[in-house]
Amino acid sequence: MAPEKWIPVLPKNYHSIALHAVSIAAEPVVLMNGKPVTDYSDRGPHTQRGIRSCRDFEVRDGAKSILGFHDHP
Repeated sequence: MAPEKWIPVLPKNYHSIALHAVSIAAEPVVLMNGKPVTDYSDRGPHTQRGIRSCRDFEVRDGAKSILGFHDHP
């Protein structure tokens, strides 16, 4: 099995990057500070400001992590 490939990015818009990850996931699961997020609208916690201020953020495709950070974006 090939090792995981990590791709560093210098994001400008966390919300757009996260929404893209959600859109390509077959079974998207979004966790912000360990809590599941289901509202991806501008009124939910999954906004630019919300993502920027959280400590742990992860987008999974089922059980496999496809995007995330821990401590700060």
